[in-house]
Amino acid sequence: MASDVVKLLLVSDTHWSHSKSIPQSLLDKVGWCDQILHAGDWTGAEVYQTLSAMKPVTGARGNCDFGFLKEVLPTLAVTEILGVRIGVIHGWGAPDGIVRRIFPEVEGRLLDVVVYGHSHKPDTRGMGGILFVNPGSASKPRFTNHPTCATMLVTSEGVEAPEMHELK
Repeated sequence: MASDVVKLLLVSDTHWSHSKSIPQSLLDKVGWCDQILHAGDWTGAEVYQTLSAMKPVTGARGNCDFGFLKEVLPTLAVTEILGVRIGVIHGWGAPDGIVRRIFPEVEGRLLDVVVYGHSHKPDTRGMGGILFVNPGSASKPRFTNHPTCATMLVTSEGVEAPEMHELK
């Protein structure tokens, strides 16, 4: 029987070369969630494999993902959870205007939410009827004092507002 609440962990820009880099604060969030959405720049295939062994992962590749990661991860991943369509994409270019650059890539795909990364800047905003969520960087913050991730609940009613979390 399917649950009527799915707990998502949103992660991006981990830039870890191996699984020993994953901080306990993020592993605690992995333990809490039902699924992980990763918006790219994993950097290490071992990180992808470790997280995928722990929970179901929907992920996109980023500009720092090569080899195995580039082969197995799409530029845009789409998943449907309790009727909510979620896209996962990395992004590109300067932090300012990143949502405007991503929008044409996801427009017309009937998405409710887009999880993106690249800027290392936590952000939540709406555009064109889509909720865009950037969990920031789980390892290399640029606009905050600590690495960040986000959590979000999907219910049969829709999506609850994402929560940003500092990783210490």
